[in-house]
Amino acid sequence: MLGLGFILLDIPYRKLVFKIKNLGVFYFFSFLILFAIFAVQNWNYSSLDFYYFKDHLDIFLYFFPTYLIVYLLYRINRQNIIANLLDAIVLVSLLQAIISLIFFFIPSTFDIYTSLLSKNASQGLTNRLGQIEKRLIGVGSAFFTGVVKYSIAFFILIIIPYLKTNLYKNKLLYVLSFIFIIVAGLMTGRTFFIAIGLGLVLYLLIDLKNALKLIYKVVPSVFIFSALIYFILISVGNQERVERVFNFVFELYINYQESGQLTSSSTEGTLSMYKFPDSLKTWIIGDGRMEMPDGSYYMHSDVGYVRMIFYFGIILTVLYMFYQGYMFYLLSKKSQLRIFKAFYLILFLWLLVLNFKGLANLNQYLLLFFIAFGVSNEVAKRQNKLSTRFI
Repeated sequence: MLGLGFILLDIPYRKLVFKIKNLGVFYFFSFLILFAIFAVQNWNYSSLDFYYFKDHLDIFLYFFPTYLIVYLLYRINRQNIIANLLDAIVLVSLLQAIISLIFFFIPSTFDIYTSLLSKNASQGLTNRLGQIEKRLIGVGSAFFTGVVKYSIAFFILIIIPYLKTNLYKNKLLYVLSFIFIIVAGLMTGRTFFIAIGLGLVLYLLIDLKNALKLIYKVVPSVFIFSALIYFILISVGNQERVERVFNFVFELYINYQESGQLTSSSTEGTLSMYKFPDSLKTWIIGDGRMEMPDGSYYMHSDVGYVRMIFYFGIILTVLYMFYQGYMFYLLSKKSQLRIFKAFYLILFLWLLVLNFKGLANLNQYLLLFFIAFGVSNEVAKRQNKLSTRFI
């Protein structure tokens, strides 16, 4: 509502936003996908399930809070919109990590928080509250969703040293952010290990010379900090509970040491969810279903690609991922810096990986970066015109 208000009130800024190159293209293709989802739903003979239609509709609603966030950054310092945005995302994630750790180590605070939740609105969370014994649950950041959010902050932490942002200049805060976000990411979901792997790829894509730093500086530092954090957690918290968390996070490696197989309860559960249609009609246009009447996942599968195929078929699933790739391509054209091109590539690869585990998109970040870079570029154009006139 605030974003809508600023659209109506601040006319010069509104003109600036609507001048952003390819913003119309961005929303044109987003509308085509939305229309395709609606059309496929109507081709199905069963009652309508607008789960994914509403999910994709969010990319249109995200425009208003995105408009407001970038407007505030524009008013604070229009010369450093991108740097300040990246810092803000990391700081918000740091705050989320701290809140989650407080919930974990002081269960009474978590009980107060959950008592405020509507059981109907947060059924998926309230049914899994027992997980707080071995993993972190934050405010609107738990399980798979939490991993997605921490991973974005983690990738940003890798690139901001090359941008010399204010957060990076405060070395202590930067290091603490790195430690807290990695710890929170791993304790929220083990999928974060893949994010760490992609983060290392990002580090090398930025500069191949980082390979030496990786071997002689990054890896030893990670081992030292990991050991330090482990002993601090044991001394501060309940040792039995910390051991339970440790076994949960490193279950894959513990099982490998004991049985020689890289397996965990999570990976085995995910593999069992790879189910595919047995009819041509479902393969082509899906069954139009994301959920069962009782609220459980359709076909009892949480895998992103499987859920999309059963919802709107293989053709639209492929088109949807091509659409996502094209949106990231448009975003990559907003900056000529190698750092950002590598960053966007990793984000897209992360999106592809995430959907092998669960249903995910990065639309809110995609749009936020698109408009932030767009406004920043428009500001730069205006300054260049003013400089030319002055000369």
